Amino acid sequence: MGCIMRARTRVGSDVGSDSNSNSGSNSRTDPNDIKRRNQRKLKNLMYAMDWTTIAAIGQFVAAMAAVIGLFFVGLQIKAARMTADLQALQEFFRAAADHEARLGNTDGDEKNLQAFNEFLNFLEVSATAYNHELFQKTTKKIVYEKLRDSIVVLKENPQWHRRIEQAITSDSALEELRIFMERNRTDIERVVEARKQLMAQT
Repeated sequence: MGCIMRARTRVGSDVGSDSNSNSGSNSRTDPNDIKRRNQRKLKNLMYAMDWTTIAAIGQFVAAMAAVIGLFFVGLQIKAARMTADLQALQEFFRAAADHEARLGNTDGDEKNLQAFNEFLNFLEVSATAYNHELFQKTTKKIVYEKLRDSIVVLKENPQWHRRIEQAITSDSALEELRIFMERNRTDIERVVEARKQLMAQT
């Protein structure tokens, strides 16, 4: 009798396990259940894509902001450079005019020679800046023309011509001015001849 009860119990448990396995397999193959799982996967994928898109847009906006910032910084640097260039040019012409005025208005050989030496020192400093390209493009052209014309004026005056040639050949402190004159000798001589022809016509 006991053996019969145990056999029935095993059969009942086997039937129960078979029914559970069948219900599990049915739930896995149920079309509605599959559809719900696919919808959840699609929703999770779209959620992840949304955050990826937002992150990409944020990176793009940050990059554009950096580019625009660099552009405005470049404009500010350019404006500051132009302002400094203009100030340097104004100071150059102010100093040149001051030295020229003192050279023309001094009386006596000693004061005249002092004014001449100061003018040569000014030309030496300006020639140094020019030779080593310390001026911007536009300013450099204007400074060149002023240096050239100042040398031409000195060479036209017999007294100053002799002194400037002596100073350049004997004084190592005027090395940059000598280099400037040697490099641009053809243009300087051309202007000298042009001024001579102009004075002859008048």
